Amino acid sequence: MVEVPEWDVTVEIRSMTAMERAKLGEGASKGDKTDVGLMYAMTVIATVYDPTTGLPVFTDQDREAILSKNGAVIERLATKAL
Repeated sequence: MVEVPEWDVTVEIRSMTAMERAKLGEGASKGDKTDVGLMYAMTVIATVYDPTTGLPVFTDQDREAILSKNGAVIERLATKAL
């Protein structure tokens, strides 16, 4: 459980399998470089769940919205997940 005071919520972070992490890394790669912002957004989408319903908070359609949020919050969630 991770408290996000900036959003006034607590979310559940679920770990990824090795396969999910590998796919995330491939999806965030652009040539021989990793797009860190994209990696953070993809990580948040894959790992952040509503602790009450158990459902994912975000979908792939939320990627741009996530990238427009407070970077410190997104980094905190992604780092916790990774």
